[in-house]
Amino acid sequence: MKVLIRGITAVFLTVSLLVLAFYSIRIVWAEMFYLNGVAYLEHWSQEHAEKQQNFTVAPGELEQAEHSFQRAIRLGPDNPRYLLQASKLHYWQDRAENYHYLGHKEDDWGNLRTTILMRPAWPYGWLSLALSKSRHSVIDGEFSQALLQAMLLGPREPDIRKEAVRLGSYYDHWLDESVRQAWKEQVERMAIRQRNHLPEPVKKDKRKR
Repeated sequence: MKVLIRGITAVFLTVSLLVLAFYSIRIVWAEMFYLNGVAYLEHWSQEHAEKQQNFTVAPGELEQAEHSFQRAIRLGPDNPRYLLQASKLHYWQDRAENYHYLGHKEDDWGNLRTTILMRPAWPYGWLSLALSKSRHSVIDGEFSQALLQAMLLGPREPDIRKEAVRLGSYYDHWLDESVRQAWKEQVERMAIRQRNHLPEPVKKDKRKR
């Protein structure tokens, strides 16, 4: 009987270790594909900052980045970072030659909504949804809610503050009072800590006061 118990225990431990090894390998591969996709995003951002309107995404790079994110998401579907970064591909679509995006803006919004469900207190998920909607000029209730949540959850995050103030300055007349009030508070914080990054219309308005 003791031998049988030991045998069952050994089998259980072996199976457990194999399952753990399998999932560990999946995580490693998912992270590798994810980092490859992020490397493209960072490269494009740097090149765009240097070349501005003369910048175009090299042929094939967007496809490679998209495939990297798709593989990462398949291997790690519960990781919100993968969904969030993959949604940024739309931003570079217009700067790519001979490229047809395999997804759709609704797919990106769906990914971002899933990201928010996974991590509702993460301001970057909310901000990314607001940014994605603004790129397609869809300024609706979901946009306003996403912008508000980003500001409420990340008031001390410099990147959140910078992008939220920029969006608020563009769409001020479309925002309801609660969102506008949160935006004004962000402007005041930014005027103290990041004044050089204030949008030009906001700078002019503050000079008049």
